[in-house]
Amino acid sequence: MTSPDNDKQLLRIADVRFSFPDRADRLFDGIDLSIGPDEIVVILGGSGTGKSTLAELVFDLCPTPPESGSIERDPDSVLLLQEGAVFDHLSVRGNMRLVLSRLGQPVDDDAIRMQLGRVNLNNVSLDLPAHALSGGQKRRLAVARALATGPRLLYFDEPSAGLDIDNVRDQGTLIRELCGRDGRSGVIVTHDPLLAAITADRVLLLTDGRFEPIASFTERVEPSDHKGIEARQRTIESGIEGRLKSTGGSVATETPSVMERIRTGLSESMDRLLLPGDLVFEVVCVIRRLARSVAHLFDFMLILWRSLWMAGVSGIPFYGLIGLIIGSIIMVVLKLASPLPFAHTLELVQGTPLIALTPPLMGFLFIARSGSALTAWLGGMVYSRQVDALRTLNVSPDDYLRVPIWLGAFISFVVTSTCFLLAMWLGAAATAGAVFLEPGAMEILNPLVAESAELRQASTKIPIYGIMLASVITFVGLARKRTSEDVANGITSAIILGTVVVTIGELLARIPALMG
Repeated sequence: MTSPDNDKQLLRIADVRFSFPDRADRLFDGIDLSIGPDEIVVILGGSGTGKSTLAELVFDLCPTPPESGSIERDPDSVLLLQEGAVFDHLSVRGNMRLVLSRLGQPVDDDAIRMQLGRVNLNNVSLDLPAHALSGGQKRRLAVARALATGPRLLYFDEPSAGLDIDNVRDQGTLIRELCGRDGRSGVIVTHDPLLAAITADRVLLLTDGRFEPIASFTERVEPSDHKGIEARQRTIESGIEGRLKSTGGSVATETPSVMERIRTGLSESMDRLLLPGDLVFEVVCVIRRLARSVAHLFDFMLILWRSLWMAGVSGIPFYGLIGLIIGSIIMVVLKLASPLPFAHTLELVQGTPLIALTPPLMGFLFIARSGSALTAWLGGMVYSRQVDALRTLNVSPDDYLRVPIWLGAFISFVVTSTCFLLAMWLGAAATAGAVFLEPGAMEILNPLVAESAELRQASTKIPIYGIMLASVITFVGLARKRTSEDVANGITSAIILGTVVVTIGELLARIPALMG
């Protein structure tokens, strides 16, 4: 994305044509738009007309580039996503601190309250979790985050979605106060004529892949002037009706055909296909960006601890219980299946079965329990556009999320695998000693005195599986998700891919023995 050549233009879209790969029709057919300083332009349109896609194109968030044309925007521009996309794993303080710290600005409570005061949110508790805010408060917090970056252009994507009339008026008043003055401009993408009436200098209708001018206002209306706002709203609504009648256009595009939906499903399935190169990419990305991630030590440790808690600490009781049960079952099987005296059988096998089973069993258990938890959390952040919000605020998702979560998953797998092995040992020893009355079972089954070759192999496989499973989790978790179904499919995909990876690892590890 380049800056407009003309300093007076903050955004310039020139003859942009765009189609989705899975759609036969063209979404944008040569759209043009120029935004100068101190103006607010409202883009109206119904569902399916491409309003949000246009925002993604402007801010380089769309995986598919335009077919032709150019988009240039001022580098000091911020996209405010639907419903604010506040970081719900952080408090109000945390949301502001994340942005301010990367800008080198003060992050003390007074500085944060000053920033929140710009959007009339300074009376909210800084310790309040962001997800506990009301819809209007979330949007104000998102605006406060954006203003901290010193933007010249604020691009609002459906800022009134889900709000009642009073909150729509409040949101419009806030936008009117922040944009259209001091060189700062605003673009508002909405379907709400009331919001347009409160804020707009110009109103455009996005229909049939083009912009159609609807209204232009030379004077601004005061928020308290309800009659003036109603008059502007009638002007906008009549302009929409007249434009649609004259062009024969429609506000919404057609529903995709059955074949288009099938092509979309196949395309998305291929996008989720994990290749060996993707695992390598995840590892290389973590190594390359580790120093940048650790440079913001507070944020790094915050996400690392969350990853360690979700994947490791909170799962230790579960893995310990399963380990105790499996250790006991192994002893029962040996007792029933071996024709030799049980004491002789224990002397022969020692702790070898416990060691051999730990890497594959923990791989399957870890990806199903801990992997699904991390994948669900990351998938929720992607679906709710929080990851896109990071990008628009110049916070790298790789530095902030991918690196610490990958490390947390890797460390958690190594630690929980060790706990699982110890639990199996205790379960096996307790069963052999207390149930089958074999003295010295604890020493005989000690994994550390087992056959050295098996122990070395397990010591190699556990970190390797940890690397592969951590890569599966971050790769699938941070993949693009457009629906809640994509989040659920991502969890399932992570479990399947992790299971396949561990299975292949076990087969490869046994090849030398089979060849011999």
